[in-house]
Formats: sequence, C-alpha cells, structure tokens
Amino acid sequence: MCTPKLRTGRADVSKEVMEKWKLGGESRRQLLDTLVEVKGDKEAFKKSIEVCFTKGRKNTIKISAGWYSKDRMKTVLGFGKQRIKAVVNYCSVPERKKMLTRYDKYEKNVREYWVQEQESGSFETTDEQQLRDTTVMAQNAETNQVNLAPPPSGPLSPPAQSSDDEQSMSEDEESGRPKKKTKKEKTGADFDQEHRLEATCVCFPTCPIQFTHNYRSIDPLSPALP
Repeated sequence: MCTPKLRTGRADVSKEVMEKWKLGGESRRQLLDTLVEVKGDKEAFKKSIEVCFTKGRKNTIKISAGWYSKDRMKTVLGFGKQRIKAVVNYCSVPERKKMLTRYDKYEKNVREYWVQEQESGSFETTDEQQLRDTTVMAQNAETNQVNLAPPPSGPLSPPAQSSDDEQSMSEDEESGRPKKKTKKEKTGADFDQEHRLEATCVCFPTCPIQFTHNYRSIDPLSPALP
C-alpha cells in the first residue's frame, strides 16, 4: 500500500502516511502494528489511521495609545518640543487628520491628537504532529461496569458496649481486681454440690422430696429439711 504504483506513481495511502513510512523506526512500527490489528484489511487500515498535522502561528501586538493635547503631551508623556511637533505633523496630514485628530470634549477650542505611546508584541509558532488510531480502538474497546455501594453517610464510630457486665469487667481489669462471677460461671464447689445432689437422689429413690427445676439449690442432707 505504501509503494507507489508504476502506472500512476501514487500509493493507496495518503501523502502523510507515506512520509511516516519513509521515516522508518517507531513511525513505521506504529503503521505495521495497526495493519496487524485490522488483519491486513486495506480499507480498515485506511480508516483507522489518522494523521493529524497541526500548525499554528500566533502574533500578539500590544499598543498603548490615547488622545493628548500639546500640553498633555508635555506634562503627562514628557515629550519635548521636537517630539510634539513630529506628532502634530504626522496627525495633521489630510488623509489622516480626520481619523487621528479631534477637539476636546469639554474644551471645544483645544485640539487633541491620537498619540501612540508604546508598541510591543510577541510571535509564536507551533508545529504538532500526531498519529492516532481511532477506529481500531473503538472496535476493541470494552466497558466494564462495576456497581459500587454508596459511601456511608457519616463517619464510622466504634461499637458501644452491649451490657453492664462488659463495663464492669473492663473496670475490674483496669483496677487489677478479680472478675465478678456471673450467673453462667460456676466454681468447683458448685459442681461438687450438684454431684452430691445427684448421688442422693439415686441412693434414696423413695425420698418424699419432689425436686423441681431448682432442686440443685436444696441439700437433702441438711437438718433443716422436714
């Protein structure tokens, strides 16, 4: 495609692409990569390659000027007699007089002249070249949507203690005192008492005492029993 035809002397690609091909190196490698991506399709290759040349030229001119009378040219601008005379002669030429001279707005007998105080400028040129592959990127692009949960409405705070027992346990730990025994905690004496009650019930099956769900708190061998 980048080789000119013998009959017409033209190639199948634009002049800009031909220049990039002749440069070789990285420029030629980019063209080859694009051709591989479109699987050798000439039409797709022509559509996918876009060579952009941007040339710019910027001129900036800044002029400081204003309306001044002869007296103001002397007092404000600091012009001498020769400079003031040159301004008057330039502005009084018939083809420029109507545009560069006028009478003062408040004093009709005072003539003013359009005086250019200072002129400055800058000149800037830009030359930018960019090779873009837009079609191939559009064909191979994939979009993955991820649903994210919304952020919390307020700052996170540590959870509060669930009961008074936890608070008392933390106070005991800080003060160095032993933990308080809760209802669920049992000592060795409690287990001995339970085993003794169970043994008593087995040994005396005819015991008239009817044990309820609180039987573990009653000692049948105690003299206080009837």
